[in-house]
Amino acid sequence: MVGFLVQSFFLFWSVRMENIDVWANQVVESLKRELEDEAKKYYKKELNKLGQDLHKSFLSKWDEYLHSYTPKQYVRTGRTRQGIKLDKKVALKHDGTLEISVQFEDSYMKQYDFNKGGAKRNVFMAMNDGWGSFGAKPDRFAYSPPLHIIERVESEISRALPDNIKLEIKWTGGKQ
Repeated sequence: MVGFLVQSFFLFWSVRMENIDVWANQVVESLKRELEDEAKKYYKKELNKLGQDLHKSFLSKWDEYLHSYTPKQYVRTGRTRQGIKLDKKVALKHDGTLEISVQFEDSYMKQYDFNKGGAKRNVFMAMNDGWGSFGAKPDRFAYSPPLHIIERVESEISRALPDNIKLEIKWTGGKQ
């Protein structure tokens, strides 16, 4: 009879241990999800701040260009500057990375660039890369040297980033 009690005690103990393992795994998974959610909230907040810094940097570099001269043959509309917009929503990508973007809306910026065969081109990218009118009668200028705004912003922002956040600039718009 004593042997039977000992066996049932061990059987009861092993069942209890299995339940503790299941419970412990559930607790670990729950804590893991909470930590992931907290990390996402933290990084979303940080990315919002960095997105604002990125947007401000693009605007300030564009303003430097605008203040570098006063046009004599045309009136500025300000539409290109209005087209530089921060997408305030942090996106969770399929690979688990978070992303925030500054957009250069074509509807504000398209114009003809004779150097590209008369095709419409995003004005911001044309000014960033430089443009020219060769063999055609230019409206305003025959040539504009590259401003390298994107490269200058990338350099400025990258220096201030924490090690665990990487700045990656991708042009996803139309023709450059």
